[in-house]
Amino acid sequence: GDTLQSGLRRLVQSEFLYQASLYPENEYAFKHPLTREVAYASLLRERRRALHAEVATALQALAGDTVDQRAPLIAHHWEQAGRALEAARWHARIADRLGWNVGEAIVHWRKVTELLGEERDVPEARALLGQARARLVYAAGRNAVPEAEVAQLFAEARLELGDSDSRELAVTLASYAIVRSAAGHVEEAQRLIADALAMARRLDHPDLIAMSLVSSSSVYPWSEWPDMAAQIVLEINSLYAANPSVGEKLGGARSGVIAAGLDLLALFHRGHGAEVEASLAECRRRIGDSRNPMEQVWLNYCATVVRARQGDASGALEHGRQTLEWSMQLQNLWFRLLGHAAR
Repeated sequence: GDTLQSGLRRLVQSEFLYQASLYPENEYAFKHPLTREVAYASLLRERRRALHAEVATALQALAGDTVDQRAPLIAHHWEQAGRALEAARWHARIADRLGWNVGEAIVHWRKVTELLGEERDVPEARALLGQARARLVYAAGRNAVPEAEVAQLFAEARLELGDSDSRELAVTLASYAIVRSAAGHVEEAQRLIADALAMARRLDHPDLIAMSLVSSSSVYPWSEWPDMAAQIVLEINSLYAANPSVGEKLGGARSGVIAAGLDLLALFHRGHGAEVEASLAECRRRIGDSRNPMEQVWLNYCATVVRARQGDASGALEHGRQTLEWSMQLQNLWFRLLGHAAR
């Protein structure tokens, strides 16, 4: 400690460094970027890599509760240390924490694929690559990435994942089904979602089944396939009854909340006006005091549609305002679109 402080004082007095921050920690920075570059370049490559590895290890040990805030820096140091798998682990952790905030998550999932392109012989690397490929298909489809690029990502995911049943392959198929449905390729979307759902059932994975069913609701809207849509909601509600949080880990929102909104819209479209208020109350009960932006966007969007068509302009405007407000918390253009549409 004394040696460190003495060295820092000398460097500050010589105007190589300056104290950039006192609180919550002392932070020092190079006064001139060129000085930093010269100092960095003067280190031999192996010494530089070893120092990066030591810094990454120290940051992990010392970060405590702030480790997630330090994650991008830790990933950077592992990458500069030449430790691709460790760096990929941290990029995957960042992307996973971002969840379905797909704009920023895309950057980190892409980084995983770049880092592990030559690491396929390691089982953990193959698993991370598969996860990254699956998430990229979802994220790209939700973030206005050109259709041809999403198709390329889907092809890469299929090549990486093969044909064996897996959670990642089912997520990939379900995600691409929504993309194809939105582009007007409905029959292809229905084949894809059927394959995803069948795979989820074979794996006997409730969260995966719930996520696939929620995706199915985009491929089979109430207005065109009322019987199929009703069956989808019925099954989601059954899964929700067994586990109220089902679907949240994979889909970013509880499937039961999505199902309640779908049920509300269906009742209204089918003219069951007397049941609408009870259905809206059930939506509110399921969402509770959740601060999940995806759930709040969906609930308020559904309420906006119902109130507007009931002629309740003030109620509709308030829900529309809340939909847009919640949607702007997400780096997910699909949800932001719902926000603007509601408003």
